[in-house]
Parts: sequence; structure tokens; C-alpha cells
Amino acid sequence: MPFGKSSGGSSSGKTMTNQHPTYHFCTVTTRDHLYKVFALRDSLLAIDERFLLHVLVTDGGGSPADASHLAYYSLSQITHATAPALHKKYAGNRDKLRWVFKPMLMRWLLDTHERLIYLDNDMACFEAYDFLFDELDAHVMLLTPHHYPRDPGQDQQWLEANYKVGLYNAGFIAANHEAKDLLDWWAQCCLYRCEKNSLRGLFDDQKYLDLLPIMDHRVKVLRHKGCNVAGWNREVCRRVEVNGQVLIGGTDPVVFIHFNRFTLCHIPADDPLLVRHYELYHHWIMRYNSQWKKPLSSDSWFDRLKLALWKWLNTINQNSTKHG
Repeated sequence: MPFGKSSGGSSSGKTMTNQHPTYHFCTVTTRDHLYKVFALRDSLLAIDERFLLHVLVTDGGGSPADASHLAYYSLSQITHATAPALHKKYAGNRDKLRWVFKPMLMRWLLDTHERLIYLDNDMACFEAYDFLFDELDAHVMLLTPHHYPRDPGQDQQWLEANYKVGLYNAGFIAANHEAKDLLDWWAQCCLYRCEKNSLRGLFDDQKYLDLLPIMDHRVKVLRHKGCNVAGWNREVCRRVEVNGQVLIGGTDPVVFIHFNRFTLCHIPADDPLLVRHYELYHHWIMRYNSQWKKPLSSDSWFDRLKLALWKWLNTINQNSTKHG
């Protein structure tokens, strides 16, 4: 379907008429970020109405009034052996609680659904996604690379980020029912540690994904660069306009965009071809949060300090190499 088709899902409270959805998505959120979930839902609805978005609300009480194409769950409903231990360990950290329950939610839902796609709540869809579900007929899981810049001659912090942050972005994970053992393993890893720790080779829930294609040859790394488009991959995944359509690398249409803080801050200055996509996302967001404002900076002061320290240490290392 064409990019920008008008969405039927809004605050009107329309209920889903399709009782047997073809496509199942899921996400994890807190109540104060439900407006992002509604925007994600509207973006999916603009493409195809035959879906259900399963929403785990980690601090949830009753279900929100808006139930169009949405199914809500609380942590107590995720009945799996590892779930109580994860809840107990990370109950005091709302970010980590969301991250570690990604594999748990997927594992639980795959007991009753054949194919499933997890999306972070700050993502939005702009093109047909049915081919991703078709891929799950032949592959147990789908992963999307970060596609960080990887030139060893410049901006080497990005090259190193591939090894520190992880090769794959945990904002998109697709799986079928045969991936249950892999999801169990991922959940156990999260129970072991969910932390940013370069010395241990860890990055929250995400770095563990690097092992999945090694553990099972049926895990596919998507080559379609229009999936999980984000600010950090604008160099490797070049945006090209062809006959009025934005194509990644000149070939792949934009399927999902990850509108996290980093991506938002680089539109339009560094990512002008994504302006139309952003404007539509902004329209969806403002339906549910009229006070929302686009962030002005992509990094915290601590992130800027770490980068400055890295560059200083790198300069010292380069100088010592020259004079060695």
C-alpha cells in the first residue's frame, strides 16, 4: 500500500472488526508512553487492518480506553518460569524491566500464535510488512543490523560501537513458534545481567543477540535496509529519492523507522529525505499527546563526556603509535 495512506485508527475508539488477525505485533511500554503505542498502531493501520498489537504495560492497572487493534497485558499475566525472577530482580528499574520482558512477552505469545514481530513503541511503519511474516515461514527469527558506520579511518567510535553496543538492534525482533528455546535463552541472559558494561561485553538486553545466528542457522539477518531505519545508519543505509519515493540504498523502500531520540534529533538537518516520514509520525503522535515536543539534543551530557574522553584517549594512543 502507498506511503501515507490515511489511518482509520484514532482516538475515536473504533474496535477491531477482524476477530482473527493475520498479523501479530507486540511491544512493551509504561503507561506514560502509551501515546507512542497508539501512534505505532495508527502507522500499522495505515498499511493493513488485519493485525493485532499486543501491549505489555509494565506499570499497568486497568486497560486503557483505546482498544482498537490493541490487546493489553500486565506483568502478572506473563506466566512463564523465568518471569517472576525477572520481575523481582528489575522491579526497581522501569527501563530494565521493559527491556528484559521483551523475550518473555514474545515467548508467552508464541504459545498461542505462530508468528510474531516485536517493535519498540517508538517505531512507525510506512510500507507493506507482510513479507516479514512470509520470512518467518522459513526462518525461526529475523534480526536487523544496526548498520553503524564502520570506516576504521574516521569516526572510529562508530566502528567500535558495533562491538560494544551490539551488531543487531533490539527494537525489532521477529520470531515464529520454533524460536521458543532461543527466546528462553535470551530471557535467561537478561536474568543473568542487564547492564551496560563494556568490560564484560554487555549492553543491556541487546548484546546477547549477537550469538543467535551462531546458535541456530535458521536465524536470518535481514538484508532489507528499509527495516529499522534510524539516525545511526544514515551513512551506511543511504537515503535516495527515486521518482518521488525514498529508497534506502536506491532499492529498498522505508518499511519501519525507529524514531528514538537520536533519529529525531537528526531530522531534518542530517536526514532531510525522512522529513515526510517524520511529519506523518508527528501527526500520529500529536493525536494522543498534544504536548509532545521533538527533542533538541541526541545525547545526554554524560554521553557527550564519554565521547570527549574516548577521543582524548584515542588521540593519546595515536600519538604514542607515531612516536613508538
